Amino acid sequence: MINLHDDPVLITGGAGYIGSHAMLALLDSGCQTAVVDDLPTQWRSAVPNNVPYYPGKAVDGALIGRVVAGYGCRAVTHFAGCIVVPGSVELPLDYYQNNVVSSAELLRACLDNGIERFVFSTTAAVCDGEGSANVALSEDAVQAPANSYGRSKLMTELMLRDIAAATDLRVAVLCYYVTQALDVVDLVAKDMLGTEPVRRRPGARRASDPASSIADTSRIREALNWQPKYDDLVVMAATALAWEKRLMNGIDG
Repeated sequence: MINLHDDPVLITGGAGYIGSHAMLALLDSGCQTAVVDDLPTQWRSAVPNNVPYYPGKAVDGALIGRVVAGYGCRAVTHFAGCIVVPGSVELPLDYYQNNVVSSAELLRACLDNGIERFVFSTTAAVCDGEGSANVALSEDAVQAPANSYGRSKLMTELMLRDIAAATDLRVAVLCYYVTQALDVVDLVAKDMLGTEPVRRRPGARRASDPASSIADTSRIREALNWQPKYDDLVVMAATALAWEKRLMNGIDG
């Protein structure tokens, strides 16, 4: 098991939704963190004022080296990257550049600067969602991504396997599933956030989105004795909407 509590942790993409929550969880556990994020689609207010923040890209090896040396980091959690599936269909080269090439340069900087542990944020899009509709996907699911986003993440996963086999770097890969449901969002907006229901605008299915993507969380529950804090879809949607509303209002902290 990778323990991130012994030394300060460098978080790339720490101003994003998942990255900032990982940062807050580490802070709550007593771990020091530093954030590198160029904020192309994120919010500066997501990073508390008492957390060292460096504007920049994960591909900047010199910057990564300075942060690692300055804070004595021995672990990196990598959340930075392009994540919108339709965007990967329209601009595939951008996704390979930002997700694969940037990850390779970040890993080079990690190895050059003595990083011992590396956690990578990947996606359910690496799996064969189309061929597994309504079937819960485990860590052993077929990896057959249907779009450039999923393929760019899978390429990075394969790169990490090779690096872990060839070096002493300890690697963990976390895979996420994002559920969207208009009826649930409407319910949350009206009953839990005190706002009007979300206005619907029917349209075509987003390019390359799977019809269904469901996670089988048995392994992490058994191996790490993990239980989700939120396991209700309505509550999950409520917390996500509340977070976006908070950032839009420009609330720091």
